[in-house]
Amino acid sequence: MPKLLIKSLLRDRYFLILLITWALNDHVFKYSHPSVWTGKISDVTSLACTPVLMFITMIGAGELLKSRRDSRASFERQRYQSSQLHFVLMTFNALSMSALMIGINGYQRWADAYCWGLGLAQWPFIGFQTWWRYGQWPPMPSVTLTMDPTDAWTAPASLISLWLLRRSLVAVKRERSLELGKG
Repeated sequence: MPKLLIKSLLRDRYFLILLITWALNDHVFKYSHPSVWTGKISDVTSLACTPVLMFITMIGAGELLKSRRDSRASFERQRYQSSQLHFVLMTFNALSMSALMIGINGYQRWADAYCWGLGLAQWPFIGFQTWWRYGQWPPMPSVTLTMDPTDAWTAPASLISLWLLRRSLVAVKRERSLELGKG
């Protein structure tokens, strides 16, 4: 089920629209038409997409690590527990993103830690590129965030990820029932 769920999430038209909007907004529109609106679009789309991407990473890693069990007797029970686990993970991801958005906008220490973490996450890529071009490693980059207190009002957008998960679970259930009907 997890593989089908990941495929369903990645193929969901609303998720793809949000993801493409996020990418275009952050890499094109913010530079060609900077405004409050491009900032809010970025906040909403990132809050909706990031929990889904975190979820896909968590489930994918779990699938790689777990051993295959082929017991048909407990299949239905496992499927139900799996759905519950998926909602718990996605809810955790969504609430974490909401807390992060509120935290970095409400508390300077959170914002500083977030900027430091972003710099640390980017450093290996920037470092390798600089090493490749110039033969030396750069210092860790500093990241500057553009924030305003109204960004925290976009935190509920992370709940869109729960709606996307529900849509995908329904699609997987429908696809499985069609497969069982054919067999």
